[in-house]
Amino acid sequence: MGALGSLVLALVISSGAGKGDLTRLSIDELSSLRVVTVSQKPEARIEAAGAIHVITEEDIPRSGITPLPDALRLSPGVQASPPPQEYEVKAAFLYHFAHLVDWPEPSASGEPFVIAVVGYDPFGATLDEVLAGKWVRGQPVRVLRFAGAAQLDGARMHILFVGRGGQEHVRRALSALAGQPVLTVGESPRFAERGGMIGFRVTAEGRVAFDINLRRAEQSGLRMSSQLLKLARIVGPAR
Repeated sequence: MGALGSLVLALVISSGAGKGDLTRLSIDELSSLRVVTVSQKPEARIEAAGAIHVITEEDIPRSGITPLPDALRLSPGVQASPPPQEYEVKAAFLYHFAHLVDWPEPSASGEPFVIAVVGYDPFGATLDEVLAGKWVRGQPVRVLRFAGAAQLDGARMHILFVGRGGQEHVRRALSALAGQPVLTVGESPRFAERGGMIGFRVTAEGRVAFDINLRRAEQSGLRMSSQLLKLARIVGPAR
């Protein structure tokens, strides 16, 4: 070795690493990711290295590259890309929820599987991009957006994401679908405790986690798989 010595890189390689299709990760793998939140605070994806690859000082000039991100690409399977954004991961979770929840009545053949957003939409184009070309139970996924709870009357959907807003906005959205077999998902504080079915939260470690109000889901005829329940924090009605 010369003066530079060896450049030893403990490369963190997790299944599905890189900015690829996050829906290809299992829900367990999604739960282990750390994300860049809306505050733009970057977090590492995982703490333990999955592989170690050594790049020597001779490798770098031979390759003709100098920036570190380019040097990282000398390692097999490595993509020098940033961690995923918070709403990329949440969109992928919505896709997995669709596969891990059973609805009481199957949709008619040819009908789309509808994932909707009501009120403020934090996803922007990300939701459409993540779900583009996806299918659930033989149905093409369709994304709809509603400005407010009043538009939900008579609308058909399978999953409704309730955008952040005041307690009255959340209450109206949930009331509009009371008793209907629609999976309600949100991210407002204590969303699941206040009558929603799944409430997203971001942990102190920067991971996307979720609470489940199992009683409310069962009251609407929805059945959640054990795979989903084992990752959730089960909550009840707020006191």
